[in-house]
Amino acid sequence: MLSGIQKTLRNGMTVIVDAVPSVASVFIGVHTRAGLAFEPDPLNGISHFVEHMMFKGTAKRDYQQIAEQVENIGGEINAATSMERTYYYIRSLKEHLEFNMEMLSDLLLNSLFDPREVEKEREVILQEYFSSLDDPESLVWDYFFGAAYGGQPLGRTLIGTRETIRAITAEDMKAYVAARYRAGDMAVIVSGNVDIEAVFDMAEKYFGGFAAGAGSAVRCNYEAGARIVAKDLEQANVVIGFDGVGADSSVAEQVAQEVALLALGGGMSSRLFQRVREEKNLAYHIGAGMNVFNRSGLASISFATEEAKLAPLLDECGAVVQGLCDGGITDAELSRAKVSLRASALMGLESLKYRAAALAKRWQVGEGDDFFARRIAAVDALTGDEALAAARRVFSSSACVGAVGRIGNLTAEGVKKRFVL
Repeated sequence: MLSGIQKTLRNGMTVIVDAVPSVASVFIGVHTRAGLAFEPDPLNGISHFVEHMMFKGTAKRDYQQIAEQVENIGGEINAATSMERTYYYIRSLKEHLEFNMEMLSDLLLNSLFDPREVEKEREVILQEYFSSLDDPESLVWDYFFGAAYGGQPLGRTLIGTRETIRAITAEDMKAYVAARYRAGDMAVIVSGNVDIEAVFDMAEKYFGGFAAGAGSAVRCNYEAGARIVAKDLEQANVVIGFDGVGADSSVAEQVAQEVALLALGGGMSSRLFQRVREEKNLAYHIGAGMNVFNRSGLASISFATEEAKLAPLLDECGAVVQGLCDGGITDAELSRAKVSLRASALMGLESLKYRAAALAKRWQVGEGDDFFARRIAAVDALTGDEALAAARRVFSSSACVGAVGRIGNLTAEGVKKRFVL
């Protein structure tokens, strides 16, 4: 199983250690509550921009030395920005743990944000932004979140806009880091072949210099809007969403919704895949899933298809959802979904990156040490009636829609009316 030993440093930073003696490596991630949800509107994209700049030089190392020193030990260093957090990690052999700690603390505490490097990286991020505009599979999710949350922080794009990317300054970044990279909003997660007390000592040594304090939480409310954009593509890319559970819901409620969505569209045996792909040949891929944020959440159905098949595909989706909510989840579907959740969770424990990510989620939502065992127990205890109730709750909310491509006469009203229970 997975629990992790947790300690709070003197400055308020959380450290969680997951000792795995059977491996030769160590994975260390430093997480901070700095993401899209916390950005002021004029600085949309600053979390992602800051993430890039953390690798562009400190007083001790330039950008080339950062890369070379990690690769000299056979390690891997990277980072990622999401809706609600940014994290930085290094994976290496276990004997390099202290180097990893020192490297990450140097980047996060001492990055220079040299205006010359900011201007250089701005051009890189603009190219990344332009690339996203040419990728309908990415673009449709931006439209989807915009439809779900409107002008609220989670309704913006993670990378920012052309205007905000061009406007963000080095001074903006320094101020943002001072506000969001504080000890109370940060956690160091270590998984691998390590001595637990040694990790705590190193963490105090290298991360004890972060300023104490924490920022405010953010809640975004579901708006059930629509962002439908015609574009000269071969297909229409569509994501239809509904109001879902957030991380502030109980584990049982989250699991019930997840099982319902697995039965609906979670794999090749799911109802949507069998009806839309195998029986009707209306799409190459269709699936259902969920996004869980700290204080809100979404359920979604996503697919791509040619314009002529869009209307019949939407009809089929509506019919499948109606059938699930009217007739219930079968014993076979319930069993298959529960086995899938249990297997993916337990097999994930074989990866240090997965273990560290699970512990980071525990920290982010304030779960206790037994969170993993409670999730498995909730999966095992779930009944078909509970999963059905979750499905009915989700699909009784008004639909939102994000779409891009050859959309024909697709309208928000046309989508919404197909999903009225």
